[in-house]
Amino acid sequence: MRRWFGVLSDRSRKILRVLWNLYRHEAVRLNYGRLGRMIGLNEKQINAALSELEEKRCIARKEGHLQVLRPWDERESRRPAVSSASWSKAL
Repeated sequence: MRRWFGVLSDRSRKILRVLWNLYRHEAVRLNYGRLGRMIGLNEKQINAALSELEEKRCIARKEGHLQVLRPWDERESRRPAVSSASWSKAL
């Protein structure tokens, strides 16, 4: 999971952590004022970070609502399994 978070900017990673802690269980109408006070950013900066998170499939936005996703689980499950037999062949 840490490797996946490395591809996000620090600002986006910070917003994702806050969103995950607050809203991981439900889709919500985002309160920019509250989020801005919590992380010290203005609405323009928040929108830029949310766009990055949406592009990386960390969040989904639809009709004014935001849903925090868990793409790191999805990425981990798609990773091909390496068997010990194929590993020993590589050596």
